[in-house]
Amino acid sequence: MDTAWQALPGALVTAWQEPDGRRQWCETACALARRIVMGDGPFTIEIDATAPPAQADLLRRCMPEADAPPAIRAVEGLGPGLRIRRGLACVDATVPGLLASRERVEAELLAELDALRHEGGRVST
Repeated sequence: MDTAWQALPGALVTAWQEPDGRRQWCETACALARRIVMGDGPFTIEIDATAPPAQADLLRRCMPEADAPPAIRAVEGLGPGLRIRRGLACVDATVPGLLASRERVEAELLAELDALRHEGGRVST
């Protein structure tokens, strides 16, 4: 588990650097925010200040059901990922945000490992 934990930040950064991985990451974070963040008013999506303009366009398309188009805010040093805010709620889909709860991440890794073991023994014990 310690080896997997140490590899996770780098794996997340690599996924973010790939256009398809970044698109899936953004779509998933936006879908989660639309589903769980209640309240009125527009969403604010924070992205790294060095993000390409196409990322802002992608994020606007990811929030079609919102009351108003999301505000996109560039944040210095945010790094890979994004944060979605509405009122006092926040979906933190940055690398540190995704890894904030080691216990939750480890539980999900163990569940995935167990599922792989039961899919035909693809993972050795």
